[in-house]
Amino acid sequence: MRILGDDITLLETLARHAGHIHSVDPTHEGPEIQRVLAAIAPPDASWFEVAKETADDPALGPWILIRHAPRSHLDVLVELMSQGVRIPDGLAIMAAAGRFQGQRGRTWHAHPGNLQLVVHLEVNRPANEVQAGIAVLPAVAVADELTACGLPVGVKWVNDIVANDAKVGGVLTRSEIAGGELRSIQVGIGLNVAQRPFLAAEDTTSIAPIALAELDTSFAQGGAWSRLLSPILERIVNLRDVLRTEHETVLVDRYREHAVFLGRHVTIWPVEGDAAGSPQASGRVLELLPDLSLRIEGHEVPIRAGRMRW
Repeated sequence: MRILGDDITLLETLARHAGHIHSVDPTHEGPEIQRVLAAIAPPDASWFEVAKETADDPALGPWILIRHAPRSHLDVLVELMSQGVRIPDGLAIMAAAGRFQGQRGRTWHAHPGNLQLVVHLEVNRPANEVQAGIAVLPAVAVADELTACGLPVGVKWVNDIVANDAKVGGVLTRSEIAGGELRSIQVGIGLNVAQRPFLAAEDTTSIAPIALAELDTSFAQGGAWSRLLSPILERIVNLRDVLRTEHETVLVDRYREHAVFLGRHVTIWPVEGDAAGSPQASGRVLELLPDLSLRIEGHEVPIRAGRMRW
């Protein structure tokens, strides 16, 4: 598999012993990759390439590593698709640092040493059969991998990865739907590996951040993000394949296993606004329903959207 990058050090970190790193001319790439490279890096960027052995790695598209993202590369992919660019199945973009946008348009700045990842995957299933599964797919992939690393993480409804009740990462999923069919998804993952991010704006319904390095000092070492990139990508693609052939409850059940909010007393705030307003609900979480809505003690109607606070 090909790995492209605008920083030799990033390529060396990820693909140790993978082969010779050499420069590439982006104008020799296919038109789709040319458009992606032009959109995510400055016009004068120098590009390099290395081949990585991936005999049992299901990630299909090339991986692209960039030193700094001036804006969200998830937004970049969505914009390119709206312009008719066909993104290769399995294309993954990792930015070492940059300015990003999370839920509700909140901006945050990532430090070098953390993991900012976007993956494009084809699905081609009826949207009404996979929407809940798609929503939880990236959270399940990340939580599965971090748990396998021995880290005490879980998921806070609906898309925060948490450890010790602090946020270690978050995920986003964008969907391409046409004629009732969910054609593809774009998965965005931000993971605090080496250090906590700088949040440009917070409100009192946000939870404090934490880094993996605070849970396991080995993640404070340079290039520790490279230990997670390949296995997380592999899990994401595998879960996509599960969703293509099985019922989405398989993924929802996996998500439920990582849920740290079940049985806890929580407050749910509206998606928009802050703690100056009134919460939607407050009480003990009794159940996560198949559509990802919550049954909360004392509330007859399930909660389908909102922001959770312990």
